[in-house]
Amino acid sequence: MVTSNSNLICLQKVPSILTICRQLGLIILLAINLSANAADTLTASVDRDKVYLNESFNLKLTGNAEVDFSFGGLLNFGRNQIEAPTLEGIEENFEILDRQQNYSMRSINGSTTTEVTWNYTLTPKRTGKLTIPAAAFKNARSQAILIEVLPGKAPINEANPPSVFIEVEVDKQAVYVQEQVKFSIRLYSLGRLSSGNLSEPSHSDAIIEPFGDEKKYYRMVYNQRYEVIERNYLIFPQKSGAIELPGINFNGTLIDSVKRRRLRVSEVSDSTSLDVSPPNSRFIGEHWIPAKSLHISENWQKEVEALEIGDAITREITVSALGLLGSALPPIPQLNSESVKTYPDKPGVESNIHEAGAQGSRKESTTYIAVSEGLITLPEVRIDWWDTVNDVARVATLPSRTIRITANNKIEQASSNLKAKEPAGSLNPIQTASTDTLNDIEESDKRSAPALHGLYSIIVLLTIGWVATSLYLLQKLRIRNHDLQKLTMQGIHPLTSSSHDLKDVIASIRSESPDMPKLVLSWISHSSESERQTVKTINQLSGIDKEIAGMLELFEQKQYGRDKSSEFDQERLITLLKKYQDPKQEEKTSRRTELQPFYPQ
Repeated sequence: MVTSNSNLICLQKVPSILTICRQLGLIILLAINLSANAADTLTASVDRDKVYLNESFNLKLTGNAEVDFSFGGLLNFGRNQIEAPTLEGIEENFEILDRQQNYSMRSINGSTTTEVTWNYTLTPKRTGKLTIPAAAFKNARSQAILIEVLPGKAPINEANPPSVFIEVEVDKQAVYVQEQVKFSIRLYSLGRLSSGNLSEPSHSDAIIEPFGDEKKYYRMVYNQRYEVIERNYLIFPQKSGAIELPGINFNGTLIDSVKRRRLRVSEVSDSTSLDVSPPNSRFIGEHWIPAKSLHISENWQKEVEALEIGDAITREITVSALGLLGSALPPIPQLNSESVKTYPDKPGVESNIHEAGAQGSRKESTTYIAVSEGLITLPEVRIDWWDTVNDVARVATLPSRTIRITANNKIEQASSNLKAKEPAGSLNPIQTASTDTLNDIEESDKRSAPALHGLYSIIVLLTIGWVATSLYLLQKLRIRNHDLQKLTMQGIHPLTSSSHDLKDVIASIRSESPDMPKLVLSWISHSSESERQTVKTINQLSGIDKEIAGMLELFEQKQYGRDKSSEFDQERLITLLKKYQDPKQEEKTSRRTELQPFYPQ
């Protein structure tokens, strides 16, 4: 039973071996026939002998192939074994877009022949009657072919649908300078594109930005189903006059599924003209802003009608425009008032995508710090712009706002308490400076009335500084009384006020207390080296020590500005302040090494 099955299996394997032998014999006979057929013919033909300058056509060369008879040659039989015919001088008149090589074998009445076909995709370089030179392959030569090249583009219709064509479109051709133009490019292909390069619009007198994502869809054109690739751009002309956008180029490879071949294709679209006008003569604004719409809004850190001296508040103004880039929006004027100190942040400029085009925005944020009593009026914010939809001038505004700045009761109360504790008839440096300032005012009043306003402002600023310093001194007095009581109980004499004050200032610097600038100014005013100088503001300090004044400016920017990357250096400021310390007092303090400091640095 086992033997019978083995015989059956062997019988089933015999046909397969016979089939292999037959195929091998056929290959050997084919190789012999190929060896016998030498290359003795070469023919040339074109699919069209009349083409337009922008068209491509196909050149076909057909000849016999000779293959070396060897087992290795049979296994490696392929197109790389056969050299292509020579076409000397063809690139003078034509550009070769693509080359392909095909083989075919035919057996007629027991005679087997093999042909090799070379296909070239050509495009003419100029118009007129051009000649495709004769091709040479081994001992055979083809005939020369005459091609007539016509100027312009081939007529496109249902009877002659193009393989590839480009369509360009603008939403308007007559525009103002800097006005938005939507530019669309559509690439139509009758087949599948395997590769290609589509150029982008460019011009030296225009800003051109991509708009949206690339789209891909199908559309029926010339009674054919085309694959469409669409790209959109936004163009903003920067110069009036005529602008000519060059044609869009495409070079790529197309898969022709009907004829089952790969084609190299090249196409150039028509150029696009824009008529750019200068700003309309009816526009009276300072900055030319052509947009489809424009809106301005403000946002306050909190709703406020009144501020106290020392209060800070932040205001953010946003301008948004449709049909305009954010970089084209002008800056917003800043408030200039002696009653407030302003700290503007770096503006934020953005350009986003909207279905109608670009949507630009500009945000400006400013922190205001009240420094003196009175009424301040934030002026009306007015932006003139040009409505490109209705071709009229328009104005976007923010109404003016008046804010009252009142005295700070806590500061005044602290000043009164401190003044009551001062010895009768004594004048501190601040009071002396105020008296000197009043004398200056009286002398200036005799010279010119307009100077009074500026001098009065100085008095107000000095008063504010005096009030702030008094508040600090009151707080320091409380701490000092507490420390004195503690030291008295321990039988220890306290350190001098000069050393004590510096330690307080250092502590405020390291904790970055909001009152730190006031403490620094007060300490410098009472220091031994500057006891005859009154320092109430950072501007006054600049005349004495520019480096310390700069450090205080950096601190305020860090405290009140939105940009927190200030280069304020705590240790550097402490080092600068120590040079104003009384050397004698510093020597006395250093001798008390056995005592632990009450205010560690």
